[in-house]
Amino acid sequence: MFSGKRRMVILLCVCIMMSGGVQTLFADLQAQKAVVDTVYEEFEVLDEWNKPGLYSPVNMFDNDLSTCFAEGGRHDHFILRLALRKEIECDEIRILGGVEKSKELFEQNNRPNKFAVYFYNSGTGYAFSGSKIKYEKEFILEDRMEYQSLSLDGVHKIRNIVFQCLSSYRGTKYNDTCVTELKFYYKGEEIPVENVSGLKRKYVKDVGRWLSQFFALGKYNLDYSGYIAKAVIGKNGDIRYTETRQVKKYGFIMPTRVEVHDSRLYITLSGKRELVRYSLVKEKDRRILIYNARILQNGQRADLIFEPLEAK
Repeated sequence: MFSGKRRMVILLCVCIMMSGGVQTLFADLQAQKAVVDTVYEEFEVLDEWNKPGLYSPVNMFDNDLSTCFAEGGRHDHFILRLALRKEIECDEIRILGGVEKSKELFEQNNRPNKFAVYFYNSGTGYAFSGSKIKYEKEFILEDRMEYQSLSLDGVHKIRNIVFQCLSSYRGTKYNDTCVTELKFYYKGEEIPVENVSGLKRKYVKDVGRWLSQFFALGKYNLDYSGYIAKAVIGKNGDIRYTETRQVKKYGFIMPTRVEVHDSRLYITLSGKRELVRYSLVKEKDRRILIYNARILQNGQRADLIFEPLEAK
């Protein structure tokens, strides 16, 4: 048997060990992690048509200064929508704007200037349909190669988020606006985004899924500087035109088939299958697809718009 003094020492050690274990347990329980369900840019991501994922918005969460998100519409603005799987508590966001890989690339590409954050109530669909803004704030970012803090005026429970770049510092060479990193914080502690590598793979698959879903809608107006045709796209991608008066009048060369393969869009034109540059952009509560193709009689390329006539 142990003496009274020895028993006290053992009991004290056990208490200390238990206390440490309990503290660790509570710390683990309290630690937050952000699980991203969906993230996308409403207009165009740089080179997504031929290199899906290379400049995706997922890059903002990978802690890698050699990657970045870049919008590809040659604009000084963008709108990013982010949906988390569950709410997190957040009181600060830190952003590393521009391309941080080198000073030269930082100066050559656009950097966010006026930047807005919006938190939405729970909604559905890619546009948070039925959801209302519960918090919004605009910030002016300085043009420098370092993290900048966006204070959120207290703690917010967030799940559906929109980041909007309203204006940019112009690059000396390229007109695409970039963000290298974006981080969530709570009481000074970073809230890490889980499974970024898996999220990158999912994003590339999502690009293909969004394209396939768009062309599964069935009926479309085709537009080039005004309505020119109506078309029905079958399950195999073949295009059947139901009205072509303007096509005959102006002699447009129209696509005969669409195909989504490896998250890229291929269109058959004059019997030739070709990879095409496209933008799947939001217009009101739906998306339209704009792609650049050789549709004019003189062989020049132009933007042709697919506009769904009905949505499922």
